[in-house]
Amino acid sequence: MSKRARYGNYAFKDANGKLYARVQLRQADGRLKTYKKRAMNLTHVQQLAEEILAQYKQRGQAYIDGHGMTLERLADWYKTEYVIQPVYLDGVKIEGMRTWKSERLKIDRIVKIIGGSSLIHELDESSFRNFRKVRIGQGVTITTINRDFESIRAMMRKAKKKKWLNEVPDFDGFIQEGVGKSKNCDGNGRAGEMHPCCGSENTKFGTAFIPPNYIALGILELDQMNSIQLMTTIRTILRIQIPSMNLFVGAM
Repeated sequence: MSKRARYGNYAFKDANGKLYARVQLRQADGRLKTYKKRAMNLTHVQQLAEEILAQYKQRGQAYIDGHGMTLERLADWYKTEYVIQPVYLDGVKIEGMRTWKSERLKIDRIVKIIGGSSLIHELDESSFRNFRKVRIGQGVTITTINRDFESIRAMMRKAKKKKWLNEVPDFDGFIQEGVGKSKNCDGNGRAGEMHPCCGSENTKFGTAFIPPNYIALGILELDQMNSIQLMTTIRTILRIQIPSMNLFVGAM
């Protein structure tokens, strides 16, 4: 009896007797590429093979590209596409980052710590836990670690959009909400830049979470002279955009 008859179309045993699900997928150039996943039993073989075929049907060549993509390759692509000098149109930034140089350095540091040869589809909780341990050991702040993970998540989201990943890894427990960023924020903002998803702004003291209008309305409890003085101080220290007091003086 042949191995295929004994183990099924997708079952494969290596020289050490370990069982795998093995599937051949056709690449864009017409050549076949073989994928193997370790299986517990023949039922598991069938399950894994069906998962591979379903992902290939859904994502096509992007599944093949993503399966072999390393973190270093993803980071290089991400820097080329998104971490670039800002481009302005009529004085308005339409793409790029004001802090593109420091962001590129940060991404390079992330890749070095996690490992440039790490496959992006294999990055998991263990990978991120080890990264956090290294950063804590380096003595950096929680805010800095948050921003590291925000950059990692931004790259993973772009990979998913390109269909190189099926799902973005789970970052629950690694990014502490409310520390140096706004809740549910994509997190590419830097000091003096607005977060595109929530409108709050990073400051050197962390992100300003209180909506500016709330600050202004609260200050109305003071008399007009003290209100304007306090408003000016808040603008200077936190570097957040608070509406002009002229909008509120009439209510005083």
